[in-house]
Amino acid sequence: MIGGQAFYGQPLGVLLLDARYPRLPGDVGHARTYETPVQFEVVPGLTADRLIHHFDDGIAPLVRESLERLARRGARVAVGGCGFFARVHREMRDEGPLPFLSSSLLQVPWLRMLYGDPVGVLTIDEAALDDGYVRDAGWSREDPVVVQGIDPSSMFARVYFENRDRFDPEEMQADVVRAAEKLAGRAPHLSALVLECTNMAPFAHAVQEVLPVPIFDVQGLAQFAAQAMARRPY
Repeated sequence: MIGGQAFYGQPLGVLLLDARYPRLPGDVGHARTYETPVQFEVVPGLTADRLIHHFDDGIAPLVRESLERLARRGARVAVGGCGFFARVHREMRDEGPLPFLSSSLLQVPWLRMLYGDPVGVLTIDEAALDDGYVRDAGWSREDPVVVQGIDPSSMFARVYFENRDRFDPEEMQADVVRAAEKLAGRAPHLSALVLECTNMAPFAHAVQEVLPVPIFDVQGLAQFAAQAMARRPY
């Protein structure tokens, strides 16, 4: 066996935004969310507001540098802590230091093949989730994918875009459920649902009471990738 680093056994890296809001179990930034040991890396200076509303050419280099730090610490695959990381997916795939499952949105094409149309997407910002973000995830806003956003004035949206350091979990869940109810009204025959926002997963059980369909997020994608990288004998 050959060494070269100080610690081992954390093959899954999680790339997080530069944030100060609380994290509940189930959230992409909470270690208890994962069955596989994880290591976290923050992209310095990259907030949700910058990534989603003020995307610039300096973001991709910051993401690459953060992935390089994960790779040096032994990560073999990484996932993105925000669905809008899809904007840099192709570039990181082609030039990054390790496989980067940037966004839950990567699952939309194969869910359409598996379950049929329409697939739904619940997002923190419906207007911002344009083709600039989704095309590198393999689909288009012209496809039969029903996108529903959170109310921009809700606590949920304000917490993440204003980078607040506290929230009421019950109110946050209510905001997500209200968005799910709107989606159910617009598309009562959804085949499956993708949670774009990685902070919605703690409330997925409540969403499924409103939309009783298979629900997918990046946390599940992380487990899928981690298992593929470290198979065990049967």
